[in-house]
Amino acid sequence: MALPPSQTGNTSNIEFFIPVGEVPLACFEAVKCQRGYNELIVYSSVAQNVVRMAYPLDHFGLKIFPSTLKQYFEDKGRYIACFCGLQNIHPPPAARFVTGNHPSVIYAVCHFASSNFNNTNLCGFFLNLSAIYFLGSLTSDFSNLPSPNIANFESFASLAMEQLKNDYQAPSSFVVAPVLVGYGGEFVVLNSGMRQLESLNAYPQDRCSHGHEPFHQQNISELAPLSSALSGIRSHARANAPRDWHIGSTFTRFLGDPD
Repeated sequence: MALPPSQTGNTSNIEFFIPVGEVPLACFEAVKCQRGYNELIVYSSVAQNVVRMAYPLDHFGLKIFPSTLKQYFEDKGRYIACFCGLQNIHPPPAARFVTGNHPSVIYAVCHFASSNFNNTNLCGFFLNLSAIYFLGSLTSDFSNLPSPNIANFESFASLAMEQLKNDYQAPSSFVVAPVLVGYGGEFVVLNSGMRQLESLNAYPQDRCSHGHEPFHQQNISELAPLSSALSGIRSHARANAPRDWHIGSTFTRFLGDPD
């Protein structure tokens, strides 16, 4: 089961983690599925639907740490899209990375979400990237995808997406978010410059090149970390961890029951 943020903060405000009942109909099944997995459930233009995407690895075969995911996607010329793509918004809007109270707690939310909590989460998209980092099992180095530092990058990016489309087989109607092998997000160069957004304490305003409302970081306490909600889980993790593991507060605040 995916881990939500702790339910603290100003309860009169609408949180990024909006109730399923308030999710647009076009995104309803996608949000239900997303909240049932500790994997990257994202919109893909290849499938024209939601898919399970592997978590990226670095060149050492290690998972990219959540706080550096934005830079990873920037370096690779790609981004992960929120569920607004299901509502025929083009190019598929990039998800926005935001922090919790602890700087290592990273969430991905709807492109249009704002810290004013004025219901601008248009699609209900919400990923706990820190939980996925520790609990997710799907990983890839995406060696099948080109890097921006090569000549004719746009052409190779287009070819890579065409190959993914040719290989993709739509699942039966009752399967939501199938694993899409080799899919590492949308290419910036193929989507009018759409890029991964990030709104952290150090970046009070993040500009979108498409003229969308900038994110104003006003009250990060509304994005309460997992620690208070998961204190029992932290105790369980400490009690059951292998002897040679160091289970510190920063690590265990991300842990939860993956079942």
